[in-house]
Amino acid sequence: HQVVAMPSAPILATAESSEPVAKRQRQSDISAEELARAREDLALCYQACAKFNLNEGVCNHLSLQLPGRDEFLLIAYGVHWSKARAADILHLNFDGEVLAGEGKPEITGFYSHRAMHRELGLQAAAVLHTHMPFATTLSALRPEAGSRIMPVHQNYLRFTNKIAYEDSWGGFFDGDEVADAVTHTAVTWKAANNGQCPRIMLCANHGVFAFGTSIADAWDNLYYFERLCEVQVRALSCVGGDLSKIRLMDEKGIAKGVEQEDALREESVNQHWSAMKGLFAGQGWAFSDQQAS
Repeated sequence: HQVVAMPSAPILATAESSEPVAKRQRQSDISAEELARAREDLALCYQACAKFNLNEGVCNHLSLQLPGRDEFLLIAYGVHWSKARAADILHLNFDGEVLAGEGKPEITGFYSHRAMHRELGLQAAAVLHTHMPFATTLSALRPEAGSRIMPVHQNYLRFTNKIAYEDSWGGFFDGDEVADAVTHTAVTWKAANNGQCPRIMLCANHGVFAFGTSIADAWDNLYYFERLCEVQVRALSCVGGDLSKIRLMDEKGIAKGVEQEDALREESVNQHWSAMKGLFAGQGWAFSDQQAS
């Protein structure tokens, strides 16, 4: 196994570590086929982000925690998202060991996603972080100028009372301190909302985290949040930033719409992800190693 060398990192476990394996890592059964499918799905998610212009160079990061394990999947640093395949998805443990795959993770991706998987649990099995343009634009505004998401479109129903806000930029996630501080915002929000993880966390002057119980769930949150933010940015632009001129959905309609949205959510998420797979397959895009060979 490779061990990722990271500046200011805690001591990373190696095969010779004296720390008991049972303490360092919870174990669960996961088949080779299930692991391969997870790497393919995450590669597809990276490619989907590139197709819809949600990525930024080779930065940003998407991850999936393996069930019952202190292990997660993350892309090898330097791979362009439009070219991501299963072989480019690293299998890491929380100590920074590369258990499968070639290369190393981007350092801020490792620290931030490890912290979130560790603290948020299965509701954040998938964590998607991007600097997608419209959401990031809103993160650059003060709350009174429109950075808080408003009911400007029916996509708001997906995120009603499901958004956490990190209101200060504290630095890059190049160590535990900043990563843990940002994660604490999501953890605090979860504790204040009956143990429910936010679907989105908007980080000031930075970007967005989308959370989900699966890649399909988190992807749905990421995609539709950017579409909602696009409407809000364009609406603000049309009225010169005058919030009083924006027409908002009424509270009664929102309450009814949220109920309808929640009832339809599971099927909607599954159909959306199935459509993404069909779209990429139809265009001949390769995200599994078998397709690429």
